[in-house]
Amino acid sequence: PHAERRWRDAVRAGRRLNVEVRLRRAGGGYAWTHLQAAPLTDGHGRVLKWVAMIVDISERKRAEERLQASEQQLASMFADS
Repeated sequence: PHAERRWRDAVRAGRRLNVEVRLRRAGGGYAWTHLQAAPLTDGHGRVLKWVAMIVDISERKRAEERLQASEQQLASMFADS
């Protein structure tokens, strides 16, 4: 719902979209994605079509989670001493 709402807002406003969202895969699992979309306009500013790119960033998100857990573990080690 979040991704769809952001997409509808961008289309309505005719502006770029740049968002990270979790999307459900066809097989049933979820993937973190980076979604970018931009309107292509004519000389009068009317939107002719949209171009978009969706990149799977699941591995980056897992690495960020591991880093955060490691930082918290390190901080707690020093807090206890």
